[in-house]
Amino acid sequence: MRSYPIVAPLSRPGDLLIMDYLTLHQSGCNTSQRSRWSMQLRYFNFREPNGVALGWPASVTAGTDIEALFPGSFASVDDASRV
Repeated sequence: MRSYPIVAPLSRPGDLLIMDYLTLHQSGCNTSQRSRWSMQLRYFNFREPNGVALGWPASVTAGTDIEALFPGSFASVDDASRV
């Protein structure tokens, strides 16, 4: 059973995406001949209770095992075939 929907928004130049800091996300492969540019702004409170309870974990690119950090929050390949 999935608690949250999986979405795949398609963005265009000039679009703005706003996500909660616990949103698991990634971009797709850049298949164009041009570089992909993005700008990120992060605004948050270091005293926010959920972040403090999690110890403000690093990102996947820093080597954090997200599945270990949030056990039970991921669907397996078998689960995906039932969707």
